[in-house]
Amino acid sequence: MNKHGQEFHVVPPFTAEEATPTAVEQWAAAEKERLDGHELVQYEEQCRNAATEMTSAFRDDLLHRLDDAFTGIKATLNELNRHLKDRQFHGRDYYSFKALEAPTHVDMIELVEESRKPEFNLPLFGDRSEDANTPMMRAVRQIEEILSNPEARTEEIEDPRKYFNFELYIQDAEGKIRSSLTSRAGTGSGGEGQLPFYIAIGASLAATYQNRRTGESGLSLAIFDEAFNRLDTKAIGQCSEFMRDLGLQVMLATPDEKRHVFMEVVDTVVNVNRLGNQVMIDTEFLTEKARDAIVAIDPYRKGFDVFKSELIAAEKAEVIPRDQAAE
Repeated sequence: MNKHGQEFHVVPPFTAEEATPTAVEQWAAAEKERLDGHELVQYEEQCRNAATEMTSAFRDDLLHRLDDAFTGIKATLNELNRHLKDRQFHGRDYYSFKALEAPTHVDMIELVEESRKPEFNLPLFGDRSEDANTPMMRAVRQIEEILSNPEARTEEIEDPRKYFNFELYIQDAEGKIRSSLTSRAGTGSGGEGQLPFYIAIGASLAATYQNRRTGESGLSLAIFDEAFNRLDTKAIGQCSEFMRDLGLQVMLATPDEKRHVFMEVVDTVVNVNRLGNQVMIDTEFLTEKARDAIVAIDPYRKGFDVFKSELIAAEKAEVIPRDQAAE
């Protein structure tokens, strides 16, 4: 009787001296009859079913869905890094994407990983007296607090992107990290600062367009204005090849002075010229042979030293006149 009174905050209508077996029996019988007839009893089975359904939804609809999303994120990064592997930019840089666990979601990530184990059984709103400080228990308490608060933002635990901090790293040939997209965000001018942005944009578009079920990417249109305006010729070629390998269809606008550069990498050139109120448009379709020929004679791709040595060799062989070589 004392234990019952302490657990349920019940005060019997008699003192300890009056607590004879007969008095306690009568009081207990009346109390049991009152509880059996209470209106909440009819909801007992509903509450039990609700708890079971909530636990099932907690495990299957949240934890397992997050685990599938984590697997998808890993597969996407692996696919993007596969295209970046062994692809050199600026003659020395290599790029790779990584997903780092967000410090605010470390406990939840461990809970998600544990949920796939056959022995996992962790109902919500249960007794947390044991192992209350483990990562899993902290994660469960976080979920319980969100579910208990109607104004709480559920996307903090539902959005798989919030579980990771994504970064694009710039490495040398030995794999040593030289820089990152975040560190260059404040100094995005110049070719070296601009290139990581285009790589990140291209990778993001490819990941968005890709149909994971069919493997198809559809139109995959990527539109750029003043495209690659700070990149050198070699970097433009490498960036264009990267986007083509990702399956992107790139459409770009660029001033006429960049025409010779983009003729090396594009399939179609649409020339737009305006004279007063008249606009003239003509289209050129470049073949692979034409692009290769332009690349072969591009001095920016060869570099100054190679271009100079070729001119000197050609001059000595009298392949071209002296004045033309000098020019």
